[in-house]
Amino acid sequence: MKNGLVLVIGIVALINPARAAPPRPSVSEVIPAGAAPRNTKVWLFGGRGFSQLSLIDSQGRDVPVSRTNIEVPGSEGIVKLSPGPLEPGTYQVQADGFQVLATISVTDEIDSTPPLAPVADVRVTGRVGAMSSSVTVTSADPNSFLVILEPTQKWETFSVPAASARGSATVSGLPAGEVQLKAVRVDAAGNVSDPTAIVATIPADRSCSVAPVVPLALAALCLLRRRSSARD
Repeated sequence: MKNGLVLVIGIVALINPARAAPPRPSVSEVIPAGAAPRNTKVWLFGGRGFSQLSLIDSQGRDVPVSRTNIEVPGSEGIVKLSPGPLEPGTYQVQADGFQVLATISVTDEIDSTPPLAPVADVRVTGRVGAMSSSVTVTSADPNSFLVILEPTQKWETFSVPAASARGSATVSGLPAGEVQLKAVRVDAAGNVSDPTAIVATIPADRSCSVAPVVPLALAALCLLRRRSSARD
């Protein structure tokens, strides 16, 4: 009887495993990093999971900010905090009232100069199935971040195809054929560069010319075809 009870408990445990705790929110990059102009915004790559994001001055006072969430597929997106013009001094970006995400030193400068347009190094990846095709744009600049947009899209909508503070941004899931995009750089104050046009050709997969289906089934079909060709 005891063995049967143990078996039943084991089966129940398998059917109803304990739910894992949700991952803690995190931020991969914060712009600005270090010195910033008086009209700076705060751009957090990630961090949407934090219920409260604050800007605290050197006296411990909460600086009023407005918060905007920008969707970026395949990532945690961008959170933009917009304060009014800041007084020179040191500020902390805090999450949920205690976690310090960044420290910013505000100068007495007002920055209204757009960054230079990105010089794009474009890399195309195309494999079996359109969902594996992507365009990666690399244009490093430590004082701004890179955004990829649709040809007619304006910056600072609530969703962009790709964005990165690390100098390389990728748009995935592209169909075969010519793809037209554009890239801009955005600095800490929100100034936007002129766009750089991106035209890339996603190659069709010639090793297996079948309509896109479930990826595993497609891969298996390609493998069978290759084995059959090898036997011949």
